[in-house]
Amino acid sequence: MCCMFQFNLKKLTKDISMRLSALISLAILMLALFSCGSLKNKDSNQHENQYATIKSYTEGKTREQIMLPKGIDIITFSYLNEKHLYGFFGYPEIIKIPPGKNKLYIRYTRYKYNAFFCYELSAKPKEEFVVKSEMKGLNVSLWIENSISNKTVGRSCEYDK
Repeated sequence: MCCMFQFNLKKLTKDISMRLSALISLAILMLALFSCGSLKNKDSNQHENQYATIKSYTEGKTREQIMLPKGIDIITFSYLNEKHLYGFFGYPEIIKIPPGKNKLYIRYTRYKYNAFFCYELSAKPKEEFVVKSEMKGLNVSLWIENSISNKTVGRSCEYDK
């Protein structure tokens, strides 16, 4: 009986050490992944200044703040210059766009209805834009404004996605 108990104790010790090493490895991997995302290049501010910013008017607001009589009004970006933007947390509500001519695919969601829009927009570094919408009945109007001048910019393009 004594030897059998020692054998089981050795097996149990081995199992615990294997699980502990797996847990430590997982913790190190997660730490590495999260720390890599927070590291910034010393030229990152200079790099960031080379882009324009475009956001939806719902960005940063809580669901209660954007609640409308017939549902939640959400605008997200699905493609930028043919690059799919879907990430871990879904489609973004704010993106950086390079200077020059850009093609944006914008997704409008309200309650269980979706609408998709395509816009061509010329941007300059450090410019800021906001996407706005208006719904009349079942028709949705969507446009992009310069955040400073409040002037409508860009033009609609044919949606081919």
